[in-house]
Amino acid sequence: MWVNPAGGWNDGRDTLDKAKRAAVQGMRIMIDFHYSDSWAAPGKQTTPAAWAGHSVAQRNTDVYSHTQGILQYLKDNGITVSWVQVGNEINSGMLWNDGTTPNFATLGQFINSGYDATKAVYPNAKVVVHLTNGYDNANFRWFFDNLRSAGGKWDVIGMSHYPPSAAGSITTAAWTPTCAT
Repeated sequence: MWVNPAGGWNDGRDTLDKAKRAAVQGMRIMIDFHYSDSWAAPGKQTTPAAWAGHSVAQRNTDVYSHTQGILQYLKDNGITVSWVQVGNEINSGMLWNDGTTPNFATLGQFINSGYDATKAVYPNAKVVVHLTNGYDNANFRWFFDNLRSAGGKWDVIGMSHYPPSAAGSITTAAWTPTCAT
């Protein structure tokens, strides 16, 4: 889910169309908010152009309003959302430059704005905070320990793992401890 994407891809209408197709197939639905106008990843967490000059306080409002608005639109159109991902692969934060790590106080505020907006529309939906490099237990501990200390809220930890691109030979045995802790 992007904020103001080119060509309408991954905007509210496109997301609704995809969610309807998934629902017809009996699938449960997760909405992944990138909080960007295009793809967000660990090395690219570009603030949406419309939010670029906003203060941290205003960006918190932006995150809440965008999240709540899209989710309410989906709900009003008959979509039940099971999970909401607040940020995509946010190892290095989101909504740069203010929400970078190690600025967990601000990052936690942004995440909490998405969390609170989600619970306002779908109280039973699980909120996911998502990192990449699922095999890196130390990084997950560092990130989530710092996020917790900053008051960040989440229900589920999401992880990406890309075996062919991971350094060396990362096996199931290497990333299983991250899943268990």
